[in-house]
Amino acid sequence: MTTTEIKKVCCYIRTNSQDPTLNERAEFLKSVVALHEDWECVGFVIDKSKRSGLDRPDLSEIVEKMENGEIKYIVVTHFSVIHPNLSILQKFADKLKGIGCGIVSLYERVNTLYLNDTIRNTILPKDTKSKNT
Repeated sequence: MTTTEIKKVCCYIRTNSQDPTLNERAEFLKSVVALHEDWECVGFVIDKSKRSGLDRPDLSEIVEKMENGEIKYIVVTHFSVIHPNLSILQKFADKLKGIGCGIVSLYERVNTLYLNDTIRNTILPKDTKSKNT
């Protein structure tokens, strides 16, 4: 009999106070996490920060918990929830990968911890990559 390692995850939603889809997105994340028997949701963050970069208090707190081994994955609906710029997102994902953690994007179906290529090369169609490089 093998035991499965339970991975602690934190669901992360970035929103504004006028977001009519907030409840739907939260329920969607909860339902997907529930489907993973090897995931335990240890946090659910709804970030209403107006800051545009990665220096957001809620996100910084999650990263600190990742560095302390309290969280393995940040689960998001889309990568753009973390940051819309793929270069900045890649640097952030690489930092997390360096501590054995990752970002799981449900829409893009990617876990950055196990990604062997760049996020850009994984999620963009081939014809789009050549135009954006």
